[in-house]
Amino acid sequence: MKKRDVFISLAVLMMAGALAAGCAGEGMMDKKKMAMKDKKMTGKKKMMKGDEAAVKARRKLMRGIGADMKRLRTAIKQGSGWVVEEQVRQAAGDMYKKASKIKGAFKKNTLAGKTTSVAAIWKEKGKFDIIADGLAANAAALAQIHYKRGPAAIKKAVGLIGRQCGACHKAFRKKKKR
Repeated sequence: MKKRDVFISLAVLMMAGALAAGCAGEGMMDKKKMAMKDKKMTGKKKMMKGDEAAVKARRKLMRGIGADMKRLRTAIKQGSGWVVEEQVRQAAGDMYKKASKIKGAFKKNTLAGKTTSVAAIWKEKGKFDIIADGLAANAAALAQIHYKRGPAAIKKAVGLIGRQCGACHKAFRKKKKR
């Protein structure tokens, strides 16, 4: 991947960070304080109907992104050629569509039902949003990759996407039991 592409990815991440920081204005803080008071009064987070459905939808979205990542890795193993590059482009485009929905899927602060998400997502929402935006930006860049760049550029771009996924899993996902 060229330096220009890296700079574009960094610019998108910086803009997402600025946007997330701007959202933490006084109005947002008042809502957070009210939620904290409500939580302290009741002792537990209130469980709303439909919370489990939100978690199921998030799981489906994240599994879809994982399936797209698997498609990318499979295409890379096949070697090079315009067919492989087209497979990469389609998988990356699908991943971009799903990755751009991540922030919306995690708006509802709930861990009801079967989930590997942790509460840190909502405590560090800005960091989470930046990682989600970075994943979407890298997937979009990979979907736009030109045939002439070859398999090495594609492999490097898929590696960037993998690092975005890993950063999120490390910070915002329960450790898997082995």
